Formats: sequence, C-alpha cells, structure tokens
Amino acid sequence: MSAVPVVDADDHMIGVVSESVLLAKAAVMAEPHQHGPVGRMWQHRPYEKSRGDTAATLMTFPPVTAHPAQRVADPAWIAAQARLKRLPVTDYRGGLVGVASRRGLLRALNRDDTEIRAEAESLIGRHLLDPHAGQVTVENSVVTITGRLDKAVVPELLASLRNIGDVVEVVNDIEAV
Repeated sequence: MSAVPVVDADDHMIGVVSESVLLAKAAVMAEPHQHGPVGRMWQHRPYEKSRGDTAATLMTFPPVTAHPAQRVADPAWIAAQARLKRLPVTDYRGGLVGVASRRGLLRALNRDDTEIRAEAESLIGRHLLDPHAGQVTVENSVVTITGRLDKAVVPELLASLRNIGDVVEVVNDIEAV
C-alpha cells in the first residue's frame, strides 16, 4: 500500500502517512548524517516529517480526499494532480468509507457503453411498473431515454440516470403522460 489513512476515535479521517515519508524515515535511520546534495534534503519537508515517531507526527494533513457522490473523473483529476497512488474516500462527515486506487479509477473511467446501458436498464426496471415502457440507448456515454412514461416518475428516473457513473449526459426523449 502506498499510503495509510489516519483516523480519529470517531473514524473521521485526519491525515495520511505516505510511503515516501516512511522511506525518508528509514533512510534517516540508516544514515542520520547525510552530506552533499542529500544533506540539503534535511531542510525539506520529507526530512522533517521523517523524524516523527507517531502517526500524528508522520502524517500529512489535511488529507486529500474524494466523496462517494463525485463523478469518477473528479477524483481521477485530484489523484493525477496530487500524484497520489491511492485516494481516501470520505462521507459528508469526514468518515473514511473507502480508498480509490489509480487502477480502480482507470477501470471506472474506461467503462464502456454496454455496461452503462445495463445499469440504466436496471434503473428503469426499478422505477417503472412496465420496464419495457422506457427504452434506453447509450452512445459515447450519452444516455438517451425514450417512451411513454408516467410524468410522476420522470424527474426521479432522469436524476437516477444522471447519477450513473461515467454518464456524460442524459437526453430526455420521453413522452410524459
């Protein structure tokens, strides 16, 4: 694992101990007095952090996190820009609910239209008494829904379709009755 989340007694995420800080700590312990270019690293943050002995002194805070309701592209950009191998996922209270890896984010971003369509059809089946009343097509992550549907269910159904991971847009071609 490239980083370990640090949580408080209430499981709220308060920081991260990274592999790079642990590596710096191991290097300092192996050779405490460095000279030359490596010696200049002593003035940098990794060296300062490496002198810690507890998670509280080794961790980076505040942690860079994602939220479960975010579209996959958002945490992917966060991880890419911060050069993180793993991104903790926290709920609205800051509670740790999971960790997204680079591989997992890539896999989610590369979801194909067939997978999105299957999830959309499943949602339609849950929202409608007659699941064949609404038809869905997906092209380049754009979901188009057609059919004659009860106008009372349309707003919630459209919102659910928009919340499917990797959906770029939902085109509403529904005849609401």
